[in-house]
Amino acid sequence: TAKITKLGTTQNFFETTLEMEKRERIKLERRLRLAEDSLKRLDGALRDSGLKVSLEIEADVTTLKSFFEDAAAEAEIQAKKHLLMEEAVRAKKKYERAVYRKNEDKE
Repeated sequence: TAKITKLGTTQNFFETTLEMEKRERIKLERRLRLAEDSLKRLDGALRDSGLKVSLEIEADVTTLKSFFEDAAAEAEIQAKKHLLMEEAVRAKKKYERAVYRKNEDKE
């Protein structure tokens, strides 16, 4: 029973950690979307203003846009990792229940 208690404590720790990471990732993804939207508006405003925009500014906007696209792709990869971890925790719970039931049946 001590082993089961320890497993339960470990499981709770991982579930809590996963939930905290999920909330943080959601916040960061929201901030990233806001930044991307701002960048798109800036790019559109520069193009629509009719002002001669220097090549350096255009290059800066392009670089920023590329950065945010890369950050969005990385956030998507991280989100998928989180889902894999959740599945692993669920699979572990299912396995532990099956082992526990098997041991109960033997007794």
